[in-house]
Amino acid sequence: MEYLARAALALRRYAEAVTLFQQLLAAPPSPDARGALELHLARTLAGAGDVAAARRHFEGARQGLPEIPEYVLWLELQALGQARDEPGFQAVSAALTALRPPQFLLARARFEEAELARRLGQPARARALWEELLASPGQREFQPADLHGRIARSLEETGDLPGAAARYLLIVERYPATREALDAAQKVEGLAPPPLSPEQRLRLATVYFTHGQYARARQHLDALDEAPAGNGALEAQALVLRIRMFQREGDVEAAAALAQRLVTRFPQAPQAPRALFQLGLAELRRNRFAEARAYLARVAREYAAHTLADDALYLVAESYHEVEHPSHRALREARRGYREVVRRHPQGDLAPQALLRLGHLWLREGRYGRAASTFAELRAGYPQHELALAGLYWEARTREQEGKTALARQIYRQAMSARPFAYYALAAAARLGERPGEAADRPEPPGAVDTPSVPPGAPAPAPGAPAASPVPGANVTTPDAPLTGADPLSRQKKVERLLALGMREEAGREVEELLGSLASQRPALIAALDALERWGFYDRMVATAQLLSLGRNASGLRPRLFPLAYAGLVMTEADEHGADPWLLLAMMRQESLFNPQAVSRTGALGLLQLMPATAEQVVRAQPGLGEVPRRLLMSPEPNLHLATLYLQELRRQFPALEHAVAAYNAGPHQVARWLRWYGDLEPNAFVEWIPFRETRQYVKEVLRNYWIYQQLWGRRVGGPPAGKREGS
Repeated sequence: MEYLARAALALRRYAEAVTLFQQLLAAPPSPDARGALELHLARTLAGAGDVAAARRHFEGARQGLPEIPEYVLWLELQALGQARDEPGFQAVSAALTALRPPQFLLARARFEEAELARRLGQPARARALWEELLASPGQREFQPADLHGRIARSLEETGDLPGAAARYLLIVERYPATREALDAAQKVEGLAPPPLSPEQRLRLATVYFTHGQYARARQHLDALDEAPAGNGALEAQALVLRIRMFQREGDVEAAAALAQRLVTRFPQAPQAPRALFQLGLAELRRNRFAEARAYLARVAREYAAHTLADDALYLVAESYHEVEHPSHRALREARRGYREVVRRHPQGDLAPQALLRLGHLWLREGRYGRAASTFAELRAGYPQHELALAGLYWEARTREQEGKTALARQIYRQAMSARPFAYYALAAAARLGERPGEAADRPEPPGAVDTPSVPPGAPAPAPGAPAASPVPGANVTTPDAPLTGADPLSRQKKVERLLALGMREEAGREVEELLGSLASQRPALIAALDALERWGFYDRMVATAQLLSLGRNASGLRPRLFPLAYAGLVMTEADEHGADPWLLLAMMRQESLFNPQAVSRTGALGLLQLMPATAEQVVRAQPGLGEVPRRLLMSPEPNLHLATLYLQELRRQFPALEHAVAAYNAGPHQVARWLRWYGDLEPNAFVEWIPFRETRQYVKEVLRNYWIYQQLWGRRVGGPPAGKREGS
């Protein structure tokens, strides 16, 4: 019955939910359950508009939930704010403040107070509270552009149109990529402020361009062109904006003409080399290689000190072999280009990658001596770079091709001993037919086990999310050991209570407070790993284990670094669809660090970072599946289910694991294109030729995770396919 009652509450069927919760309270429930039921009933009554009755049950909830009185007060505060009960709001706010709750809860309470003032027709008071929030540490709880927008609207409501326009312009200037900036730009035009300055027009044009409203952007740029000349920097920026618009519209010729004008009139403008570079990229996308090389060569020649100079040289070299059947002359030009990157920019970010590509070009032509010396140059010249291990591994592969087996084995072992659980070390172990072994469990240097970054305050996994559970080949326990320290035990109880109530985000914030309080207590942090896994906070668990592993033997922490997150769901999907569970876990770790609420900058969602369009594509191909709302993609089960179906389709399309993983990241059309260029290479070598740096690194990280999951939890040794073709 409680499930039905909570479902009715979630669906806002308040009358039904009230009846069900009242029946549950009349049962009577256990003392432990009574507080939760009181809270659910209070929230239901508040939603139905009966705040007086709700307050009685909020009082009962505070008595029945002694671990989280501040959260009960916070929920009551929200209800009173919605009901516009100012006296009650102030009384509860004072009680909440007296409890000294976390900073984020105080900030939210202050925001609710501002909203109450707005509802009561007190814009000046609301504005003062929003200004206070902007200046306080609690501002990170909110989007600054949103707070500025609220202030601007309150100024507009009180008739201060110049003040409102100034605030809207501030949003346009500081937060051009936000939706609030687009709204602010439209408001500025509607308020008819004093004549806009050229700088303000450029900012408005930038906002409209950013949001794809090119006609309105051009209106402001045209007005800017009519202004008296004199500000060269402003003219250059306006030209760049026009160039970018033409590029987005596919008019490369118009963009090229403006770029030439920019470079001629303002050769020293910081935008000039970038404009030429972008034109080169546009021509590359159109497969107009000669034109692209001309633009990129100008960047490298005329702006040799610019940060894009080595990128331009690298792209010129790359353009010679990114075709289906490059000629010997083209390959020679590619080699010359990569060598030029190293010669001109030896300290640049791309020099090690250029050496790696150069070595592979020699290897592809069967020039093993040249290849081996180039790979050796890479590891000797850049010993601290992440690609130094690549130099070791591929030098060994080259020696293996030459028949120098003993030397190859020696170099493989060097790679294994440097960073035993890095991608190239695991690949070297597989070439030798060995596991990394216990001898490799030594102190891990920083970065030895990489973890994706998790933003502070990232939402917690859903309550009741399956903790790691034994699967075939696994041997893991998660004891319910209490944490030790000054106040961790009370925080532990808060987290568990909040999770039981479905307050996921609040539980996650308490976890952050807990980990912060234990930062200098290694034994307590180790004990916290068990609790984090039990609660389903896998992202925090992995990040904490990574911190604990630095400079120490990581063998005991490896199950926490590579956990069996959502194991029940993973094994179910694997059994039903013939998927590889270790691959699902490896990809989940890389995509979201097991955070079901993760959202990427491109809009990918959930555990396996599905794009909504991809999810819709999968649904259309599966009879019986209905629409998939965005919120469902943030839940573990539907996200994992749809991602598994998509991954299995990619595995059918691209049988080689490396190709399928690359397609998951970059898209199947890109991988099909790359296979036309490099399809003759074994998959392990194909990875090195992936043009997209992000995808290349992604595939290596997923494969590294996959091999570790196999070796740590599986019943067989995993590794890259030895392959019949060694050249690459």
